[in-house]
Amino acid sequence: MMREKQRYTVSILGATYDVVSDEESEIVWAVVHKVDALLQDISARTKSSDVQSTAIFAALMLATELNKLERDVQKQTEQVCALADMLEREMTV
Repeated sequence: MMREKQRYTVSILGATYDVVSDEESEIVWAVVHKVDALLQDISARTKSSDVQSTAIFAALMLATELNKLERDVQKQTEQVCALADMLEREMTV
């Protein structure tokens, strides 16, 4: 069952945005806070007020994190499949 979409007014890097999502409220706010904190951190470290550059650095960091997580999931999936195969072989002996 699909949730009804809700509108949120959020502040990211000092700017206000309207976000529409069917995700749970806690998830929306967690993501908003994570993105804002990341952008604030990048902006402070680079001493840059250029929002576009800050957003690109954040996108690269998040994409790197996502890529690592996807590789971890793939590796764990392969390990689970190997264990399942081993269990199946042991049960048929």
